[in-house]
Amino acid sequence: DLIIAQANDKGNYPVENIREGIVADSVVMPTEGSMKVYVIPDFDRSTITSVTIQNILLKLIEEPPEHTAVIMTGRSKEVFLDTIISRVLSLGMVSVTDGESADFLQNNFPDKSPEEISAAVYAGRGNIGRCSDYIKREQFFYSAAAARDIAAAAAGGSEYEILKAFVQTDGKKAMVREAVYLFSEIVRDACIFRLEGKGSDMSVSCDKRLAAKLSDRLLCSSCT
Repeated sequence: DLIIAQANDKGNYPVENIREGIVADSVVMPTEGSMKVYVIPDFDRSTITSVTIQNILLKLIEEPPEHTAVIMTGRSKEVFLDTIISRVLSLGMVSVTDGESADFLQNNFPDKSPEEISAAVYAGRGNIGRCSDYIKREQFFYSAAAARDIAAAAAGGSEYEILKAFVQTDGKKAMVREAVYLFSEIVRDACIFRLEGKGSDMSVSCDKRLAAKLSDRLLCSSCT
């Protein structure tokens, strides 16, 4: 009675899997308990199918069967459509510590070196799912690298380097989408550092150092 949606190797949730495995299945009564719970984790990873899937889920979320609950997780509320947010209960969660992330990775990826574990922890920024993706999902590894290159180029004020960073994605649309999303998180952190100072512990992006560097280029009329 607990159904967890599975993303493909690119991090996207296939539309048919959501339509058949969740929406159509939701009318079926639970097997053992009083509720069936569907979980769609790390919704922000599904950069290509996110909007389509949310529209497919809308009616189920608006009028779920009494025995059905749907849980969706994401990096922030911005991941979800306004029509979804208005129909759900939003709960803020606390990120795990770097130590907790490292312990998880060491236990689940014993063949990885301390340096690789450390790099994954830094890229995941308190999200164990992302830390794992950095190790096991090749696209996320390269998307994070592209996002960092874009951020470094933006911090340096070089349009040429920004274009060069996009060229390195080799025209792979899924990677470009993911890289742009990860870059947007670096910009988000840069804005927070600009307003609250670089000591802020609210960063979520894959590179806190680049976010701090980029914040030096941001201008604001008031930083109070």
